[in-house]
Amino acid sequence: TAEATTEAATEAEDETTTEAEKKDEDKTEADDSKSDEKSDDEKKDNGSALTDTEVAADVIAELEAESKKFSEVTVKPDMDAVLGYLYPKALVDALKEAGYSDAMGEEEEGGTLNECKIDNVKELNAEALAGAEKYFSYFAEMLDVEGLSVKAEKGYFYDLTTDIEKGSEQSKETEPLCLVYLKDEGWKVVPVEAGDLLNMDDP
Repeated sequence: TAEATTEAATEAEDETTTEAEKKDEDKTEADDSKSDEKSDDEKKDNGSALTDTEVAADVIAELEAESKKFSEVTVKPDMDAVLGYLYPKALVDALKEAGYSDAMGEEEEGGTLNECKIDNVKELNAEALAGAEKYFSYFAEMLDVEGLSVKAEKGYFYDLTTDIEKGSEQSKETEPLCLVYLKDEGWKVVPVEAGDLLNMDDP
């Protein structure tokens, strides 16, 4: 689901952030404080991260298929598969070694994905793709993973709508999503606004 997608990504980020806080608590608290103070008008416009190129129908179909796969493993949840969509293999291995995937999986309740569709698909520009690379390098630094080098070959930003059922509850959510293709790694979800990719020097 769109909501579960963001929750899973945020949870994974929170786990890695916890590790970083142990190493440098004062710096993390300062960064958190600075982040909390940012207002909406300080964020770069998403349009600055996008091209005017029309996205082909076959590309949209591929993106929708990948979004459905990610949503399905998020709803189950299959945390190993979720992490595989969120991070390059070296970072996934580091998270598994630290036991984060097991801890996250225990906290989630499974559900059923009834619907998944995407709309308003836009292509990320070169500057945004460079920002995605910095995003993964940031997590590599947090996890002490040395030598990570990723190349974002293409990426897209769009609205993801999902309809999920958990127990007696059913919810339909629409949220923005960035999906980036990394060389030798495949499609990865980057759970930020497209405009945020332009300001990844200090995530």
